[in-house]
Amino acid sequence: ERVRAVRAERDEAERLLGEVARRREEAEEAFAAQTRDRERLQARLYAARSASERIAMRLERVREQAAAAAERRERRLRQIELLEQQAAADAELAGEEERPQDRIAAIEQELAALDAGREERLAAELAGLEEELEAARARVSELEASAEARKTALKEAEAAAEGARAARRDAERAAEAARAR
Repeated sequence: ERVRAVRAERDEAERLLGEVARRREEAEEAFAAQTRDRERLQARLYAARSASERIAMRLERVREQAAAAAERRERRLRQIELLEQQAAADAELAGEEERPQDRIAAIEQELAALDAGREERLAAELAGLEEELEAARARVSELEASAEARKTALKEAEAAAEGARAARRDAERAAEAARAR
């Protein structure tokens, strides 16, 4: 009977152990499923954040482009307004004072005067440069003559030095000969 009781306890312990193993396995499966779900959610979160950042950058670029376009539009409108004002002023002047042909002739006269002034300035500048060139050429000639004179003087000095050396050698030989006697 004791054996039966021990066997019954053993069977009960094995049943309890089996139930604990089954519950542990279920808990591990639930934990693995929860981990997979968490990883999926994290991947979706990162993808959503990345998409959000890309959208924010695009939105910023679009806003910058819109601001630049608005600035260009304002600038163009101001330019058009100025051109319209100038056209109106030109029309008033043309109607009151001069015809377009007269204005064209006046502008052509101004251009001719500017060209003439430019030609005069160029001629004066060219004359100045030619004077500088002549002065430089004269200076080169002077320097070449001076260099030639110095070369001649150097050659003469070298010849005199060589003559003095030869005389000294002769004198040393004569002195040596006199001492030898």
